Amino acid sequence: SEAIVGLPEDKTVLKYNLNGFASTFVNAMDNVKQTLIHESIAVEDGRTIMKFAKFLEEEGEIPILEDGLNHFLHARGSSISLGYHSDRLSFDLDFRTGAHISSTTSPTMSPTI
Repeated sequence: SEAIVGLPEDKTVLKYNLNGFASTFVNAMDNVKQTLIHESIAVEDGRTIMKFAKFLEEEGEIPILEDGLNHFLHARGSSISLGYHSDRLSFDLDFRTGAHISSTTSPTMSPTI
């Protein structure tokens, strides 16, 4: 699978390949695949705020549908390092209708879309 990962300590927001559960299987995509726009990450008042724009369709990547349900994963860690995320959720989102359906949640999660 694929992910966009923000690391406040490194001040990076990058696209990653997720090839397994261990952090050794989570690797930043090659530079040519780093096509995010207006990416930023900051810690303000103890909260991490990550922003970015992404093309909906990119060669060799899972497309994001402009019309129809998209399945997303959201996770956050308890530190600023890359590692296991016990707080996570998956949700479906339709950008055309704005329908947001949470499918699996962790009680402490509250993503902003």
